This record gives sequence, C-alpha cells and structure tokens, in this order.
Amino acid sequence: MLTTISSVYAGESWHTSKIEKIYPLSTGDFVIIFTNPAEGCLHPNGYHYVTINESGVTAEGIRNMLSVALTAGTTGKEITANFENTSATCPINRLIVTF
Repeated sequence: MLTTISSVYAGESWHTSKIEKIYPLSTGDFVIIFTNPAEGCLHPNGYHYVTINESGVTAEGIRNMLSVALTAGTTGKEITANFENTSATCPINRLIVTF
C-alpha cells in the first residue's frame, strides 16, 4: 500500500513504501529506491539520498538510518521516510519501520 502524507512544513513530505534497492556510496552516504515512487520527489529516477550534513543528518544518524533501511528491506516491511521535496536529491532525514 502506498501512502504519501504532506507535512505541515513546506518542503517536507512523508512517503511509505517497501524498499526496492539500497545503493551505498563511497562517501558513506546511501540512496534508497522505493518500490512505489514518492510523489513530490524531484529526482528523475526517484532516488532518495541519505547524506551526512544534509537535512540535519549526522554520521551517527546515517548509520542508524542505514540499519533501519536494511532491516526493513530484509524483512519485507514498509518504511516511512521524511524527505525534502524541494531538492533534486530528495534527501531523507527520518525513517520509521513498524513491526
């Protein structure tokens, strides 16, 4: 089931979907590609970047979010992500997985 919830804050969106791919980058950052593309993401391929020092993400935070994303992916659970919908990288700063 695909759910997109607009936040009351301009530029932020919530998106819920299963993960199709996780693409780790050499910088320590990573990309999430959802099975159902997020409405409002400006990236032409639907990539959502999780990047250190962007949208408040710290080095510790990115490790925690990668763990959450991998757990959701390996268990087949949907994940809910908060992302910036005014950037072409659709940067994520929060992830939720419900068991």
